[in-house]
Amino acid sequence: MSEEFESKEVADPTPERRPAMTRRRILLPTLLTLGALLFLLAVFTGVWTDRLWFQSVGYSSVFTKVLTTRVVLFVVLGVVFAAAVVVNVVVAYRLQPLLPVRARRFDPVWRYREVITPIRGRVVAGVFLLLAVTAGSIGSGHWQQFMLWREGGSFGQNDVYFTSRDIGFFVFDYPWYRFLLSYGFTLLVVCVLAAAATHYLYGGITLQGRDRISSSAQAHLSVLLGLFMLLKAVAYYYDRFGLALSDGSLFTGISYTDANARIPSKNILLVIAIICALQFFANVVRRSLLLPAIGLGLLVLSSILIGGIWPAIMQSFQVKPSEPDKEGPFIERNITATRNAYDVFDVQIEPYDAQTGLSSQELTEAAESTPGTRLLDPTLVAPAFEQLQQVRGYYSMAQTLDVDRYPVEGSDQPQDMVIAARELNLDGLQDSQRNWNNDHTVYTHGLGVVAARGNERSPLGQPVWTVEDLPPQSSEPSLEISRPEIYFGENSPEYSIVGQAEGASPIEVDIPQGSADDTAASTTTYTGSGGVEVGGLFNQALYALKFGEPNILLSGRVNPESSILYDRDPRERVSTVAPWLTVDGNSYPAVVDGRIVWIVDAYTTSSSYPMSQLVSLEDVTSDSLTDQGSYAALPNDQINYMRNSVKAVVDAYDGTITLYAWDEADPVLNAWRAIFPDVVEPFESIPPELMAHLRYPEDMFKVQRDILSTYHVTDPQIFYQGEERWRIPVDPTNTDSTQPPYYLSVQRPGETAPKFSLTSVYLPNGRENLAAFVSVNSEATDTAEGGYGTLQILQLPTTTSVLGPSQIANSFQTDTGVTQALLSFKQNDTQVLFGNLLTLPVGEKLLYVQPVYTARTATEGTYPVLQYVVASFGDDVGFGRTLDEALRVALGRAPAPGPTAPGGTETPPGSGDVVDLLNQAQAKYDEAQQALAGGDLAGYQSAINEMNALVEQARQALADEAGSPPTEPTPTEPTP
Repeated sequence: MSEEFESKEVADPTPERRPAMTRRRILLPTLLTLGALLFLLAVFTGVWTDRLWFQSVGYSSVFTKVLTTRVVLFVVLGVVFAAAVVVNVVVAYRLQPLLPVRARRFDPVWRYREVITPIRGRVVAGVFLLLAVTAGSIGSGHWQQFMLWREGGSFGQNDVYFTSRDIGFFVFDYPWYRFLLSYGFTLLVVCVLAAAATHYLYGGITLQGRDRISSSAQAHLSVLLGLFMLLKAVAYYYDRFGLALSDGSLFTGISYTDANARIPSKNILLVIAIICALQFFANVVRRSLLLPAIGLGLLVLSSILIGGIWPAIMQSFQVKPSEPDKEGPFIERNITATRNAYDVFDVQIEPYDAQTGLSSQELTEAAESTPGTRLLDPTLVAPAFEQLQQVRGYYSMAQTLDVDRYPVEGSDQPQDMVIAARELNLDGLQDSQRNWNNDHTVYTHGLGVVAARGNERSPLGQPVWTVEDLPPQSSEPSLEISRPEIYFGENSPEYSIVGQAEGASPIEVDIPQGSADDTAASTTTYTGSGGVEVGGLFNQALYALKFGEPNILLSGRVNPESSILYDRDPRERVSTVAPWLTVDGNSYPAVVDGRIVWIVDAYTTSSSYPMSQLVSLEDVTSDSLTDQGSYAALPNDQINYMRNSVKAVVDAYDGTITLYAWDEADPVLNAWRAIFPDVVEPFESIPPELMAHLRYPEDMFKVQRDILSTYHVTDPQIFYQGEERWRIPVDPTNTDSTQPPYYLSVQRPGETAPKFSLTSVYLPNGRENLAAFVSVNSEATDTAEGGYGTLQILQLPTTTSVLGPSQIANSFQTDTGVTQALLSFKQNDTQVLFGNLLTLPVGEKLLYVQPVYTARTATEGTYPVLQYVVASFGDDVGFGRTLDEALRVALGRAPAPGPTAPGGTETPPGSGDVVDLLNQAQAKYDEAQQALAGGDLAGYQSAINEMNALVEQARQALADEAGSPPTEPTPTEPTP
C-alpha cells in the first residue's frame, strides 16, 4: 500500500506539470527568436536608410567603403577571436584524462560537468557567437586606424629621436599596431582562462591530490603562455615608440630618463621575454613548471628593478639636481615638434611698445584707421535681430550671430557685417498649431538672412540693416538673395516631408503676406534635389520605423512625389559624409551668388605626432560662447596634431555638401583622399565668390592660441623656468569662462589697410596686465606674403604695465563720465549691458573698445539697444555715439555727449519744442498706417518705433522743464 501511494505521489504530478514545462520550452525560444528578429530589423532599417541618405547627397562611395571595411573587420576579427577560444576549449576537452578523477556526489565540479556535458555543443556555440559579436564590434570600431595603416604615406620628415622612422609611422601605422597588440593580449588571456576552466571542469586540473595538473593540460597552457610572452616581447619593442607620445610632467615626448633608462630597459625586458617564452615552449617537452616559473619570476623582477626602480633612481638623483641642463635638448625637440604639429612654427613675434599718448595728428590717423571697427556685439545684438526682424513667431535666430564681410557700394574695402539666418523654430507655434501635419509637412523651412553693418547704429541705437524684411530686401548688391528658403540649417526640424504631386496645391508655409495672423502666408512646394524619396511603400515603412512615427506610412500627405529631409544641421551633414574630420563648433551662413550657404571648417587631427604636446580639444576650445551653448563644444579628445584641411559648404536650400581641400600639403588629408578619391574637391575648384567669405576658423585659432601661450618661447632654458608663460584672460562679461577670440577688421603694424582678422590677447601668469596681442589674417583672398593664415604676436615689454581686459572693464564701469551717463537708465529700472571688449592695435598704440547696451527689464519683447561706445587709450576713458567721438572724448578733444533719452536718442539743445516733436510723431504714425495698409509689417513696426522715440523726446523735454528725471518709454505695439 505504501509503495503504491508513493508511486502515485510520484506519477500524478507529472501530467499536470508537463503542459507548463512544454509552454516554457516553447515560450523561451519564441521570445529569443522575436528579439533577434526585432534586433535585425532595427539594424537593417538603420543601415538601409543610411544607404538611401548617402545616395541622396552623392556620397555613396563613402558609405560603401566604410560599411565594407567595418563588416570585414567585424567578421575577421570576431571570427578569429571566437575561433581561437573555441579551438582551445575543444583541445582542452579532448585532452581530459583517460581515467578522470573519481567524482564525489557533492563535488560541485562533478555537478557542473553533469549539467554542461549534455549541452556542451550549444554552450560552445553560444560562447562562439558571444565572443565573435563582442570582438567584432570592438574591432570594427577601429576602421579609421586600419584604413590609415593601409593607405597612409609619409610626412617626408623623420622623427627627432627615432631618426630612422618617418613621422608617418607614428601617425598612420603605430595606432593600428597598438590596437593589434591589445587585441592579441586580450585574445590570449581569454584563451588561457577558457582552457584552464575546461581542464578544471574535466579533471585536467584539480585542487586536491599530488598531481594537480595533468601533463597534457600543462603542455597546452605552456604553449599559450609562451605565445603570451612572445607577444609581450613585441609589446616591449613598440613601447619604445610609445614613449615619444607619452605625456610627462614637463612635456609630451621622450625625456632624459626615457632616453637613458626606460628605452634601454625596454630592450633588456624584450630579450628576457623571449627567453621566458622559449622556456614555456620547452616545458611542452620537459613537463616541469620549475623552468617557466624561474623565467617568469625573472621577468617580473626585471620589470620592477629595470623598468621601474632604475628610471626612478635616475630621475631623482641624476636628473632632478640639474634638470634644466639634462632636459634641455629634449625640451628643444618638444618645442620644435609642437610648433610644427600645430602649424605655428612661423609665427611672427614682434616687440610692441603700446604707447598710450596721442598727438593731434596721431589722433587723426587713429580715427582714419578704425572706421570699420565692429561695434555690434554678436551675442547682445541677437535679441534685437530677432525682435525687429523675426516677422513671425515661428522664426528665430542664433543666440550668437556671425561676423562676415561683404563689399559695399562706395568703398574699396569690404565691410564687417553681423549676419543671421532666419530659421524655422517650431517652438514658436501656438499649442493649437502643434500637430504632426503642421510640424512635418507645413512648417518646413526658414526664410532669408538678416544682416547689419558691424560699425554703425541707428539714431535709436538699433542695427543699421543691409538685409531686412520678408521677402529679403537688400541695400547692397552683394547681399541680394534669389533663393531665400532655408531647408537645411542649425535649427531645422528633425525631419520634414516635402513635395507635391503635379497639379496639387502647395501646402508649405512660405513668405508671410503682411498680417500678424500666422495663417496669412503664401505657400510653396520644395523643388530642390535634396532629401530621400519616400513615395514608395517600402521606404515609407522604413522611415516610419526609423522615426517611430506611423503617420509617415498612413498620412495622405506622403505622396508618390514626396521626399523626406533629415540630418539637416550643416555640421552634422559634413561630419556624416566625412567621419574622419573634426568639424568646427560654429558653422556660419553666407550669401554667395544669391544663394544662402553654410560654411563649415573641418580639421584633420591626430594624437600620434611624436614629441608634440598633447592637449584636450574640448578644454582648449571652451570659452564663454561654448559654455552658454552659442557654439558647439568639440569632443574631449587628446590631440597633438591639427590642420584646417577642409572647407565644407552646405547649400541651405537643397542640402548639397561640397568639400574643398584647403591644406593640400597635409599628409593626413592626402591619406584620406587616397582612401576616398573624388570626395574632396581640389583647392583650385573653389569659386572666387565663395573664397571671399572663407575665413580663419575659430577653433583652430583657439588651439593655436593655447599652444602659443607656452610655445612662443623657443629657448629651452626659459621654457623650463616658465616665467614667460602666458594665459588667456577670462571674459570680463562672464568671469566663469575664458574670453573668446573676435573677428575684427584690424590694421596691424606694418600694414597699409585694415584686414579681416581673428584676434585675442594674453596675460602674464599670475597678473592681470596685458602681455601680448595675437591675431591671424583671416582674409582667404589675401594670398600675398603675410596674407591669410599669418599669425602675429605683438609682445609688450615686461618693464611696463598696460591694463588687461578685466582691469579695463573695471575702468569703464567705474569711470565718472560713463557712470553719470548711464545713471538715468539705472534709475529707471533699465539694465545696462557691456558688450564684447575689443582690443586692437592702432599704429604703435593699443586701443580698447567696448559697446554699451541698455535693455528694459520685466518687459516682454525687450532687446538691448546700443547706447554708447566706450574707448580707452591707457588711463583715458571716453564714450560717445561713435568710436571717433569716444576717442576724442577720451583724449579731451571733445565734450562728452549730452543726456540720453531712454529710447536711445540724445536730447539735442532746443528740443523743448514739444509741439514740433509731437507733429513729427504724428507724421510717423501716418507713415506707419500707410505701411500697414500696404502689407509692410516691418515698415509699420519701424515707423511706430520712431514715433515712440519722438513722443518720448517730447515727454523728456517737459520733464527737463519740470526738473524731473526721465522715464522709460512705453512702447506702442502694432495692432493691425
